[in-house]
Amino acid sequence: MSIYRQRCKTWKLGAGSHKSPASAHERVVWLSERKTPTWGVGCSLCAALMVRSKMFDAQQKQNSRRTFTKWAKYGIVSARSMQSCAIRKHAESAVHQAAFRFYFMPASLETLPVNRDADLALLRGSVPQPSDWLQALAAAKESLSSRTAMRLSLTDQFVHSTRACISAITDRAVAQMHTILQETIRGRKRKLLAEASSISLTVDDKSPFRLVRFKAASGKGEVSSGILCLIKPSKMLEDDPEAWDNDKSQLAADSIAAGIKEFCTRLHSDTLDAELYSHILCSIHSFSADGASYAQKVGKLLRRRHCRNIAVIWRDSSHMLRLAAQNPLDGLTVYSNAYEALFGCKGPLPMLQHSHEWRSKLASLSRRMLQDELLGGVLKHGLKHFSWAQQRWESSSVPHRRFCFLVQPIALLLAMVAGDVRIIAEFRNRLRKLFLECRILEDIDDSEGVDDTMQSCVALVTRNAM
Repeated sequence: MSIYRQRCKTWKLGAGSHKSPASAHERVVWLSERKTPTWGVGCSLCAALMVRSKMFDAQQKQNSRRTFTKWAKYGIVSARSMQSCAIRKHAESAVHQAAFRFYFMPASLETLPVNRDADLALLRGSVPQPSDWLQALAAAKESLSSRTAMRLSLTDQFVHSTRACISAITDRAVAQMHTILQETIRGRKRKLLAEASSISLTVDDKSPFRLVRFKAASGKGEVSSGILCLIKPSKMLEDDPEAWDNDKSQLAADSIAAGIKEFCTRLHSDTLDAELYSHILCSIHSFSADGASYAQKVGKLLRRRHCRNIAVIWRDSSHMLRLAAQNPLDGLTVYSNAYEALFGCKGPLPMLQHSHEWRSKLASLSRRMLQDELLGGVLKHGLKHFSWAQQRWESSSVPHRRFCFLVQPIALLLAMVAGDVRIIAEFRNRLRKLFLECRILEDIDDSEGVDDTMQSCVALVTRNAM
């Protein structure tokens, strides 16, 4: 009794009440106490529903015990049942929801819904609830591990108190839910490809995986696209050492055919849908890959051995644009030497990119030179990194500009490091090559015969910065 008296106001403002359908500023409080003949806590809505159900059962000469709950009979007296999670659980129960609707629709007593729906029956017992499926889907989209999803589920249950006995969803259950979600998506794609009259494949090698996409057109003119399979080429070499000497293009073509065959096989099953597999191979009319000679050969081998109806083999447009827009300065010897001096394995930019100590020193020098207004007013704030990733295409353009803006603090930093007697002679040689042989800090020719259009963007930015 004392626990209820202390916390009843908080419970009534929370799970112990519902928003009133009549007014957005009012709440219908169902949590109440009974003082006589015995004290207890219960639900006034469920109690009213129980009384009217008794009258209805007497008229129909039936005996339904579904509405005779502890909450309806004010039988909640223990401290364990008098908790926020228990109150919230009752508020979300089907009987309470029916009682709440019945309170505002008293004329619908004869059509009181009894929860015999097959979908609701699937959620009874120790099975994943809709909230668990949503959490599993979110974890799959964010590429979280099953163990991490289990811990997040436990935290979510504790915060919302959705269950009386809080227990984490095991990582094995999360993995099984991910498998079911994966199979559901694959089933939808199988249905789309089974109805397709023409299919186009696009293959892209993204080490260490090979990504196979599809675009399918049905007889009704509907077009759908998606990922057909994700293949790990090294797995075939691991499983079959005898295939090491085979042709690379032949291995790629066989891996694509094996990926399609796996797609047509349900998970955890050895039964292949041969009809779907044959339909997909016969419906592939177009194949595209990057411009590498071995990739184009893959399409020819697929047409020869697996997909007899391939009519067009062409280069992927994204790779064609990438090659066409590639930096034309790469062919110049002077530019390639400067690039190697800046971005080589022992150049200053990789050291500044991957060393916390060097970045801290550069940030300190940049901040001091900004305060002294020695950077020409180009920069307003100090830069902490160069945003350079060697594996990303055209990732050197931004570091080039940032190097020009920070050429003075970088030169000062390297000079300070080179002046350290503990530095080996190799670093001094690299420093000499960068600033003397590549002539980065030489005076820019400002004669009238040299127009700005003849100057490179690096020279112009360096001159303005200095």
